[in-house]
Amino acid sequence: MKGTFKITLEYLKELGACEDGQAEFQRVFPDGGGYQEVLDRCAQEGRADFGRWLLDRIGPTDDVRVYDDAVIDPDKVIMFAGRIECKQDVVVKAIYAGRGIEAGRGIEAGEGYGIFAGLNVRKSDWETSAVVTAQSKPDNLISGFWKPREEAT
Repeated sequence: MKGTFKITLEYLKELGACEDGQAEFQRVFPDGGGYQEVLDRCAQEGRADFGRWLLDRIGPTDDVRVYDDAVIDPDKVIMFAGRIECKQDVVVKAIYAGRGIEAGRGIEAGEGYGIFAGLNVRKSDWETSAVVTAQSKPDNLISGFWKPREEAT
């Protein structure tokens, strides 16, 4: 599945969205919106609760988001339904990834926040679809299969 999968108000109702979630969705996306577009908006609006709920109900996508530059913003939340690849350091408030996170140097969540990878991934797929890879294990890894980054020889 791709992150362009369209979500409508009717679909959210079928999933059992709360009234507040339905009202907010209708306000922002009156004609519906792409799955990843909705997740990005949840992150921007500080509604990680809505985004995590959606990730849990719909699940991961096959998409990949690559950050070539460092992301240093302790107030930023990243929500992505697929796999996240970070070529430089990432210092953010929280990261939620549907398929996993790979970082060149390291991943650090803001004070009191965690890193979540592999949300709604089957246990049998955990070691391949919920992978968190970096030079060192993130202190705040809440969800994800830790795999040390292999150094190039």
